[in-house]
Order: sequence, then C-alpha cells, then structure tokens
Amino acid sequence: MVVDVASQFVSDGPILWEVEPIQGDVPIDSLGGGLATEGRVIVLVNGGTASAAEILAAALRDRRDAVVLGTPTFGKDAVQIAFDLRNGGRLHVAVARWLSPGGASVGNGGLQPDVEMELPQDMTLDDLIQAAVEAAR
Repeated sequence: MVVDVASQFVSDGPILWEVEPIQGDVPIDSLGGGLATEGRVIVLVNGGTASAAEILAAALRDRRDAVVLGTPTFGKDAVQIAFDLRNGGRLHVAVARWLSPGGASVGNGGLQPDVEMELPQDMTLDDLIQAAVEAAR
C-alpha cells in the first residue's frame, strides 16, 4: 500500500530498502506512472507518524527533496507479517527491517524533521497548510 502511495510522487527507483537476514538488502521500487511526480512537497509528521507513514515521509524526503516538518516520528522500522491464530487472535512477527532510499534507519529515535515545530492537535487544516508553507520558505 505505501509503495502505491509513494509511487504517485516518485517516478522510479527505490521507495525503501528491506534488510532481510537471508536475502540482504532488497530494494522496493516505485511502480511509476504517478500523478504528482513534479512540484514542491511538504510532509507533516509527529510522534504518531509510524511504520508505513514513516516510509512515505522518508521516501519523499530522499527521492523528492520534500521538506519534513513537525516533530520526530515514532521510529518503527520493523517489517512484519501477521499470522491468524486458531483462537481468533493474530501473531505479528518481525521478519526484516526497512531503510530509507538513502539508507537511513528510523529505528533509533524516529525520522528527524528538517524543520522542527510543534503542530498542535487543534490546528485547523488551513492553519497546518499555512504553517507548512511558511516553514518551507
């Protein structure tokens, strides 16, 4: 799913790298054909930004020179697979970890924003957009 979204912004090349114990570093490439592969990109992040959202933010920064604005992200770099259990539960097992297209991990402290600023929960969408535009100047 994150590759589908990132491919709308990144025309080719890696979106992320999976670091697997047997296969080593495996590039996960853009699908191409995106609708927004040109123009300025600003990504808003905070401590609730995790997993696939971190992959997207890192890919856009590394591959599209996006400005990442906000506070450090959660820091989840595990690639997991889920197994359905007979009792109705699910078991999630980490099978690899991911790196940004530039080879960085978010595992220790999350993705660090280019412009650090608090984005209060009660900000309106218009206020968020205005803050992003001003910070990216």
